[in-house]
Amino acid sequence: MKQAKVRLGALALSSLRLNKLLLLLTGFALLLVSMSYWAVNRVLTFIKCAQQLGFKLKEMQAILDQHRGQTLPWEVVSNAIARKKHAVMNQIEALQQVHAGLEEFETRFAMEGPELDLACVQSLGYNN
Repeated sequence: MKQAKVRLGALALSSLRLNKLLLLLTGFALLLVSMSYWAVNRVLTFIKCAQQLGFKLKEMQAILDQHRGQTLPWEVVSNAIARKKHAVMNQIEALQQVHAGLEEFETRFAMEGPELDLACVQSLGYNN
């Protein structure tokens, strides 16, 4: 009987140790999951912000793939922003030219009315 109590005590102690170990492992797993969630959330926020500023998903993927598992260097981000700003400025200049052409076309149409011919359109710079 004394031997059964000793075995039962050892079993209880072993069970208590296993429970503590399981609790510790569960806490560690929870910590890893929350850190992964945080990291994924930061990347998704970065991508969402970049998309709102005109970056395409493929552009972002190309930038992020080069630095997978590393901190994204500011120089890489800065260069990508500079390229995007240059592209946007080119688009703005092209749209300003279209706008100026529309303004001139409107003025000529208002002045000449139905007699407006295709030579007028070609003189505006739209030679297709």
